[in-house]
Amino acid sequence: MQLTAQDQQIIDFLPKLDTEEKAFVLSQIKSLIDKNAPSTGKQTLEQYNNEIKVAEDRIDDGSYFTHEEVEELAKKW
Repeated sequence: MQLTAQDQQIIDFLPKLDTEEKAFVLSQIKSLIDKNAPSTGKQTLEQYNNEIKVAEDRIDDGSYFTHEEVEELAKKW
């Protein structure tokens, strides 16, 4: 099977993601191919819960901006 340029890009980007980001990407891919997923564009409960888990992990890792930091960043826009 020959890979398309997009297939190769996906393969090249995967090692750059951490575990939680990979889990999120995987959940998104699954939702795209899951024929039972809502066609309205709404998230499934599993997707929602996974996004919450990823966000909580980022908070635990200290990977977030405080409200004050966001205000300072917004001033530079």
